[in-house]
Amino acid sequence: MESIYWKPTLTWIVDEVRIMNPIQTESKGMRPIEYSGGNTLAYYTYLRNVRYQVKAHFIFNPHREDLVHDQNEHKHHNIAKRAVQVGGRRDIFLGTVNVRGMLNRASLVKMTVSMIV
Repeated sequence: MESIYWKPTLTWIVDEVRIMNPIQTESKGMRPIEYSGGNTLAYYTYLRNVRYQVKAHFIFNPHREDLVHDQNEHKHHNIAKRAVQVGGRRDIFLGTVNVRGMLNRASLVKMTVSMIV
């Protein structure tokens, strides 16, 4: 959620995650960087054809009393809604950096996340 819209004023709470597609996996062979000059092949197992629906809400960060003046629910709700419509503000990763996600707007509070491998 922080990749979609993050501010120190907010804390995101994930209420529900729904798995939309059946769970499928695939293995890929990769050659990790070997600094000793060797040649190694490592197999990684990834989820395939992933699709989640995430329901979340935000609360104001109780540990940031210095940002009480920024606790405007209407303002942050509208900014988060715009961020969802454009696909988030930063790249979404599902686990590691080499597994990117995509955000599709489903509704105001539900978002669908897909995986690109």
